[in-house]
Amino acid sequence: MDFLNPTIRIVKLIYQLCVSQGKPVNNHIEVNINLPLRDISEITGAHYVTVSKVFCTLNTLHILDKKRDKIVIFDIRKLEELTQETQLFKHDGTN
Repeated sequence: MDFLNPTIRIVKLIYQLCVSQGKPVNNHIEVNINLPLRDISEITGAHYVTVSKVFCTLNTLHILDKKRDKIVIFDIRKLEELTQETQLFKHDGTN
């Protein structure tokens, strides 16, 4: 995991939480966990701003929404696809 891009480490952590602790609720999956962005930063070794940017992007893409004490996943398939990427953000000056 150390060799992966920080954004992908964050996505993989979210996906693993979803698989291991996620509960189906209506048309989405909920992971009931109080996991602040600062803790995710420490777990993944990514900068806090990067963690924040990943969650903002995933929310904008309507893949998930992070609440204070839960993560709501709307599109588990897309989240899983992102775990196979090499980076989440392209550095071409557009992001």
